[in-house]
Formats: sequence, C-alpha cells, structure tokens
Amino acid sequence: MQIPKTLLYEEFGGRKYYRRGYRDVLLGLRNEGEILPNNFLLGLIVSAILFHLKTILSKKKYWCPIYETGQYGNEDETLVNDIAVVEKSKILNPPPLIIITPRPTSSSKSI
Repeated sequence: MQIPKTLLYEEFGGRKYYRRGYRDVLLGLRNEGEILPNNFLLGLIVSAILFHLKTILSKKKYWCPIYETGQYGNEDETLVNDIAVVEKSKILNPPPLIIITPRPTSSSKSI
C-alpha cells in the first residue's frame, strides 16, 4: 500500500517517520485533516515560544528561524524544525543548538 507523502512527518537515516494516526487514515477510520496539526494553534504556540526566546537570547549571536525550516543531511534525511536556535557565526548549513517542535495532540482538528 502506498502511503501519501502528506502523512510523512520526516525522514532520517533512510527511515521514514509518519504522523501519529496515519494508520487510522489508511484504514479509513479518520481523514488526513483530523491528524494534521491545527495550524492556528501551532502558530500561536510557536509565536509565544519565539517571543520568549528573543527576550533571553543575544540578538547579535543567534538566529531563530521558524516554520519547518528543516535541517537537511543527505537525500534521505530531513528533520523538521518548527523553531531552531542557530549561531550566526555558522551561516552555511548551521547545526541548530536547540530544536523546538511543539505539536498539538493527534485528536486536535484542523480548522
């Protein structure tokens, strides 16, 4: 059975990690909208965390990219970062110092 790419959360080391509840979608018990995160709620959470980080981190030393900027290794590795803290001195493919991925529960419904 082919699993839709929309149910893929991230890939790492050649292994695919699917969204929580993807089996229910494949069995027809739920639809994709029921297991995908609530973007409005996620946006509020990310905004609150980002605001707090910007008050405690040095603006001269760190960047805080948001909204699934992704950290890419090779072709089969993509890690999702909702918020990452990176050093400005490491501008080319910087390894994040901190990765924050707040996710609502799988029972949350999309708007």
